Amino acid sequence: MPLTRIERNGRFYLTGVVDGSAEVYLGTRSLPVGNHWVGFDDDFSNPLVMRAFYDPTHLSLPSGYETVGYQQFVQFTYDGVPIPPSVFSPRMTARELYTTEDQTFVDFMDPGDAEFQRLEVPFYAYNAILLEGPFQDWYLHPHTNGSLYRVGGGTGLSRCPSIVAEVSADLLEAADVTALVARHEALVEIPIRPDDTREPYRIAIDHLTARNVDSDDEDDAPLLEDVPTSAMSAKVVGDYVLLTLPGEEQFGPTLVITTDLRPRRVVVYLIAECDMAATTANVASAALWRIFEYLKDEDALTGTQLFQAMTTHQRRRGRGGLNAPPFPLKPTDYKIEMRYTTIVAAAKTRMRRGGERFVSGFTWSVLLSYDEDTGLMECSTIRRPKELTRFAPAPTSRAYFDGRTSPLRSRYAIDIGDFTRAAMLRDDFAAGTKLTFL
Repeated sequence: MPLTRIERNGRFYLTGVVDGSAEVYLGTRSLPVGNHWVGFDDDFSNPLVMRAFYDPTHLSLPSGYETVGYQQFVQFTYDGVPIPPSVFSPRMTARELYTTEDQTFVDFMDPGDAEFQRLEVPFYAYNAILLEGPFQDWYLHPHTNGSLYRVGGGTGLSRCPSIVAEVSADLLEAADVTALVARHEALVEIPIRPDDTREPYRIAIDHLTARNVDSDDEDDAPLLEDVPTSAMSAKVVGDYVLLTLPGEEQFGPTLVITTDLRPRRVVVYLIAECDMAATTANVASAALWRIFEYLKDEDALTGTQLFQAMTTHQRRRGRGGLNAPPFPLKPTDYKIEMRYTTIVAAAKTRMRRGGERFVSGFTWSVLLSYDEDTGLMECSTIRRPKELTRFAPAPTSRAYFDGRTSPLRSRYAIDIGDFTRAAMLRDDFAAGTKLTFL
């Protein structure tokens, strides 16, 4: 049965992923790309979630290829010039052990985990090991990061390969938020019942909608009594969920929500708008200066870019002065791009290094915009996926093998949340940055 898309209340689903007529969630936006159905979920402004499902109806492979699954590779660029992951953000440094000569890296768990699990082929679905454990049937659906497809199928197995990938372009780091909340008293601490399956942020919202915790006056309404989730903006930073509430002009204070295990409880902080702004003030500008220094060292700056950086201290608009970025960027200048290559590959049982076979794929990009007035850099635009009909696997396969077997791998710890957060149940936080497509 081919994959069929269904729309309901502004959301998209697929049938045909599993036996019967069950519907599988695709996203808030979706489009066909060749034999792929691709969906994006922007309920949270960060991270986004990309889902894709490949229709194997016309799949034809040489004998011996039994497993089909998605793999994914990422490259950061500034104005078309590739830059190392660590230049974009220090939290991406661990990705560099998987990096090719053109700064493309394999989007996969850290090398130490991959080697421990003896994963010869970096199928994206295997990232779910970090949350679900290794003893799983990856041909079943669903799993946190997608499923594999067994050629020939079987009763109860997934009828197609799939990928569920987190896309995080936020420059704010968990350490920044930890330092911020350390300067504040918790607004409320909410015990978590053993049978409570709600997400911690949902527990906090329900509690603050029903109870007054921020005022000594019992007659005052609860903080969130008249604030629907559609009026909030949400993003995840490490183990924190940040819910920004509406303000008089645009956005107001931010609820920072996390959990503590001793005892198990949800901890909520209420952070004033000015304190939140101070925390995020120079994060994007610092990234742009890292990019400038890298381009200068690589002799890749244009004359215009060099002149702009030399005269930046003369600018007084927005954040200006010493905190001004080296390049004068408008919100519509999409200079920083996260270029994704998402492919379907086939593998043989007990396949060794570099033996997978390219089946199909697509390319797409996350475009980041910088607002000089707010000092924020955000993901607001997706470059539409385009079908990929050819792909040379040798460079990325070599990068994966070299990273997985490197004696330095114990020094490179990729945040497991980069993969496990894809499993988070998401409310519709409609006030955040919503995707547009180019």
